[in-house]
Amino acid sequence: MFAVSFLFLMNAKTYPMFIFTFMILTIGEMFASPQMPAWIDHISDPNAKGRAQGFMTMAISLGRAVGPLYGGLMIDGGSYKALFASMFGMHDALRSRHLHSRPSFKTSQTTPR
Repeated sequence: MFAVSFLFLMNAKTYPMFIFTFMILTIGEMFASPQMPAWIDHISDPNAKGRAQGFMTMAISLGRAVGPLYGGLMIDGGSYKALFASMFGMHDALRSRHLHSRPSFKTSQTTPR
């Protein structure tokens, strides 16, 4: 839902279409945001839960820091359509990567001899 909103945003020409698109974006964020900490907690090793949550928080903060810079450079050097198309592509690539490889923060455990 989150990535699809960027496709709608590329073609939004009227104010009601922008409102509709941002409603889709907000609903997508509502579904994704609360699930991330629970998902990270589920896939991580009990000894690495704090580290995994820290990496997730760091990645979110990095996105908030770099996102406006990237958006400004894309708009300045290209267009809004190029920005939204690239955002859709990045979301699609990350979603595909997630579906094809399940990342895990589990530490390797050795059995005592």
